[in-house]
Amino acid sequence: MLKEVNNYLKLLLPLDWLAVIRNDDIHVGLLAPIKPLLIQRSLYFSPDGAVTVMVHGRDLPPASDFWSELSKIQKVVLSSSTVKEFAEYVVEVTHALRQQEICEGVPKFESLWKRAPDSSIDMNPFHERRFKTTCRSTSCILTTPGLKVRRCKECSKLERVLTKRSKRKKKARDQVDITSSPSSPSTPKKTQTHSSLNTPAQRKRLKYQSRTIKHQQQVIRRQKERIRKLMREEGVVVDKDLSAELATILESAEGLTPFQKLFIQQQLKAAGVKGPSGMRWHPCLVRLCLSLRMLSPGAYEELSGMLRLPSERQLFDYSHAIPAEGTSANDVAQVNLLQGESTGVVEEEISMSV
Repeated sequence: MLKEVNNYLKLLLPLDWLAVIRNDDIHVGLLAPIKPLLIQRSLYFSPDGAVTVMVHGRDLPPASDFWSELSKIQKVVLSSSTVKEFAEYVVEVTHALRQQEICEGVPKFESLWKRAPDSSIDMNPFHERRFKTTCRSTSCILTTPGLKVRRCKECSKLERVLTKRSKRKKKARDQVDITSSPSSPSTPKKTQTHSSLNTPAQRKRLKYQSRTIKHQQQVIRRQKERIRKLMREEGVVVDKDLSAELATILESAEGLTPFQKLFIQQQLKAAGVKGPSGMRWHPCLVRLCLSLRMLSPGAYEELSGMLRLPSERQLFDYSHAIPAEGTSANDVAQVNLLQGESTGVVEEEISMSV
C-alpha cells in the first residue's frame, strides 16, 4: 500500500518535493537548491495518519501556525480502500507546510549578535533564500504564516532588544564625539576663533554646536511638557471671587520684604492684563529679569513658562535703549562711584513704590 501511495505522490507533489518510504512511514521532504542534497523541511506520515514535522533538522515547535492549519485537515488512516485518499491527505498537509515561510530572524545589527541574550547565529547551512546569515532567538518558532510576516514572535522580541541596544550604542558614540578632548587634532579648541579655523574644523565646531543646541532644546521641551502635565493633573481652577480673595491675602501678607511685595503686586497686575503689551513693568523687576536673562537664558525661559515676566523682546528694548559707545578712564571711575551708591537707591525705590 505504501508503494501505491508513493506512486500517487510522484504525480501530485509540487516541484522540489520528494517522497520516499522509510521504516513503514512515508517521508516527504523539500530539497535545498544545492549539492549535495539537503532536506530543508520534512514530513513523516505513519499509516494511522499521524504527522511529524521537522524544519532544518529540528522538530517544528507547537507554537507554529502550521499546527492550527493541520487541525483543519481531516485525518485519513491508510487501508487498502483509502490509498488514493491517503495520498491526497499527504499532499494537502504538504501544501499547508509549503504555505509556511522560514523565519528570517534578525539579519541586521550584526555587531551585536555575539552578546544578544538567548540567541544563536544561523549561518544558513540549508541555503534559505530569505536571508544569508541571521541571528535567531533560542525559542524561534522557525516558520511564519506567509510572505508578509518576516519573523516569528520570539525573533521579533529579539529584534526589539537589539534595536534598543543599537540606539543606546549610537547615542553613547555621539556623546563621545560631543565631549571629545579639545586637544585632539581633529577637534578645534574652544579658545580658537572661528575665523582662524580651516573648513573641516569649522564644520566640526558647527556640528558640535548644533548637537548641543538640539540637546538643550529637547531638555527644555521635556521640562515644559512636564510642567504642563502637572498643571493639567494637579492644577486647581478658581472662580473670580476666590481669585480676588487670594489676591487680597497675598497683598496683605506680613513678614514680606519690600521687593517680595513688589514682585507679588507685579504678578497680580500682569495676570489681569489682556496681553503682554498692556503691562508696564516696574524698573526694579526689569533689572532683575535682565540679570537673570544674562546669567542663564535657558533658566529665564523656564521661569517665563511659570511666572509672568517681561518677554525677551521687551528686555532687548530695555537693554538697547541707549546705543553702545566707547568708554574712557573717566567713565569707568564714574561707574565705580555710582555702583557704591546703587544698593541704597534700589531699596529706596522699592520702599517708595510699595
